[in-house]
Amino acid sequence: MSETINWEILKEDPISSKDNIFKYAEDASKALKPKILSNKIPNHLKAVTLGLVTLASGPSFEAQTYNAASLPEQKIWDKNFKAGKESYSKGTLNKKQQYNATQFNAVLSKSKDSFKDDLKYLNIDYDDFVEKMMGVYSAETSFGLNEKKISKTGARGELQVTLETLKDIIKPKGNFGPKMAKAAGVDLKKLRAMSDKELNNLLLNDNRFNYLIGSAVMLNKLQYRTKK
Repeated sequence: MSETINWEILKEDPISSKDNIFKYAEDASKALKPKILSNKIPNHLKAVTLGLVTLASGPSFEAQTYNAASLPEQKIWDKNFKAGKESYSKGTLNKKQQYNATQFNAVLSKSKDSFKDDLKYLNIDYDDFVEKMMGVYSAETSFGLNEKKISKTGARGELQVTLETLKDIIKPKGNFGPKMAKAAGVDLKKLRAMSDKELNNLLLNDNRFNYLIGSAVMLNKLQYRTKK
């Protein structure tokens, strides 16, 4: 890529296609320097340029969307996410982490029929999704090693899910439907009628439930990105 950006593309159609946007973002991320930003980018395109550069060179999609956080926190999360995926795939986790990862893997394996349609829609291979979720597990609680299972924002359990996110994901159009609820060992109708205290208790103390809720959250984020 050269440091010459084709601004005419954006003048005509800023969001003409995904290919153009990502091509442009890659060009911009390589060309962007303070001098270029201040002197060579047309003023009316600076905002979209900065947004696209963040998309192209910032933290991963998972880091930006799984749990709301500041940019510095996202960068740390992303580092742990990528390291966790690598350690899981290479089999280099410590004994406790490997035990917890195996438990999570077993839950997903027994439950995969409950979200196979989601994976098909997203065109994601099951094994790739498992690896992605292991990265989330690493980033959130270091594969369950973190003793503090309630964050300052109220996120709970192995995959750090908030009460608000839980309530949203179990709604009729959410990704945690009857099949996934059955796989988690809960009745969806009863789940929706539970008190906040009961829901928080499930998130904190039922690992199988937390694993599947967290997985449903990630499926939801991925589907939202696809629809956009």
